[in-house]
Amino acid sequence: MTDECGFVYMDDASIDDEFKCLICNEPFEKATCTPCDHTFCRLCIEQWLRKNTDDNKSCPICRHSLSIEDDLKPASRLITNRIDRYLVKCLACDLEKIPRGSFSDHISKTCTMTDVCCSASDILCPWIGPRYQLNDHLKLCPYQQIRPILELIQTKNTQLEQVVTNQQQQIISINERYQAQQLQIDELTKTVDLLKAHKNITIKRTINFDDLIEQYDELDSYYPIPSNYAGFTWHNGAFMPHQHGKISYPNTGFNTAFKQNNKCVIFNFGCQPITMCDSRNTFSILSFEATCAFQDKVTLTVAGRRAGKTIHTITFTLRYHELKTFNLNWDCIDELEFLPKGGKQLPTVTDTDRHVILTCLNFS
Repeated sequence: MTDECGFVYMDDASIDDEFKCLICNEPFEKATCTPCDHTFCRLCIEQWLRKNTDDNKSCPICRHSLSIEDDLKPASRLITNRIDRYLVKCLACDLEKIPRGSFSDHISKTCTMTDVCCSASDILCPWIGPRYQLNDHLKLCPYQQIRPILELIQTKNTQLEQVVTNQQQQIISINERYQAQQLQIDELTKTVDLLKAHKNITIKRTINFDDLIEQYDELDSYYPIPSNYAGFTWHNGAFMPHQHGKISYPNTGFNTAFKQNNKCVIFNFGCQPITMCDSRNTFSILSFEATCAFQDKVTLTVAGRRAGKTIHTITFTLRYHELKTFNLNWDCIDELEFLPKGGKQLPTVTDTDRHVILTCLNFS
């Protein structure tokens, strides 16, 4: 018998009825089982159910209600394997004894009479013909002959596309760096503007501590800062005359402080913070000049308070060989605290007290 798939069974009489569809009476194609244990071709049972109304979709054998979506399941592999072993003959090329399960491979790979496309169809060759004519066609196919050129062009095109992609990525990276640098420029511009504004603020008062030594006849030591010196109440502070500091503490921050012709400087006792306060009035501090004594890279935390509440705080790094001006520009405070911490001990100094040395304070 002839099958719609292009083959006939070699021995149709040998096919057991249990392997034939109960609708078309042909060997199963995609054998499908129902919940009522009947088996059909998948296409046959679907067509049967679709031609009936929704209320009458039932098994053609026992009238059991069926649903295409829920009730149709593939038959067991035993049935499929048995049918796939039946031998068939190809109606196109007349090749015989092909296992039915291998017929699709025969058509797609070896059947000489099956129509196939030119292997150059991917580059638009329109030829379609029997497989046995393919080799003769390829010998003359103009599309196949230009394939090496097209492949070279495609390779070059792929390379150029990669170059373009790389350049686009570089452009994106450059734009990102440009945006980041532009942000930095904007921040620096703001900083410069602030520095210019600070520079234009007039210093109305400077305390440089030189007048402290006028109150003492002997200047061979350091002394506590008088409690009401310069109108402030001082805590944990001492002043160092230059005569004593240069001789007693060479190669330290005291020597650095006195290189600027300062006659006197102040510092904190031990490792405690030095504070100055005015209990009656608030004041505005612009800047101060400072260094550190016996350690390098000391962290100095400066705090400004009003009525016991911290209003401002900032941290600087002091170097013992640098005397540097630090800007604050703080308004309306009544207490100022300088707290040194950390730092690396100078190898030539045994004194471990952590001193911040102040040479002047500038007020607005």
